Amino acid sequence: MTWVVGIPTTFGYAFGISDVRVTLGDKTEIDCLQKIYPIGRYVAAAFAGSVKIGFAM
Repeated sequence: MTWVVGIPTTFGYAFGISDVRVTLGDKTEIDCLQKIYPIGRYVAAAFAGSVKIGFAM
């Protein structure tokens, strides 16, 4: 399962959380993947699935 959640607050900030687990081709799982990336001062990109494909799009 992959999940990414972004929530604005009333204090002018926002929170973004996501899972960090990746499943490799041999079905092993590793907790290591960053799925939320800063894009600009007020913009972040979050990926549910392949980060590589997301940036390519």
